[in-house]
Amino acid sequence: MRLAIPPALFMPVWSSAAVAAGVHDAQAPTGQAIVHVAMLGIDVPVVSAILAVLGVVLARPIAPKGPVPLNVWQTACVTALTALLLLAWVVERRPGILFTFVMAIGLSFSILSVLEVIGEQARAFFGRVAAVFTIKGGSDV
Repeated sequence: MRLAIPPALFMPVWSSAAVAAGVHDAQAPTGQAIVHVAMLGIDVPVVSAILAVLGVVLARPIAPKGPVPLNVWQTACVTALTALLLLAWVVERRPGILFTFVMAIGLSFSILSVLEVIGEQARAFFGRVAAVFTIKGGSDV
């Protein structure tokens, strides 16, 4: 049995939490340990990074299913993609701890819809590109 929170219940609660959590300036000190990853040349706020990944991992099992059920491999890929996206955001923007966790949960709930929209736009784009290069009946020889 899979527990899923309906979007009609989730959105008002999540939106309120996101507004209440606020966001900090990226240059302001966050009061948390920063680890410098020399190989990549980036500074990572440790607690925010852990909460971003934890929020994704804990929210994915209770997020509503997409229109097409995902197999284990696809679920792992969506979870990894979401975690990487959030980690990049944490490193770039340095949000507060609570805001990071709230955003991780929210993105976990909406990522399938976001990926679906991106996929539809990519299909439409490549369809238009293919149409430009398709030879329309007859020959010019």
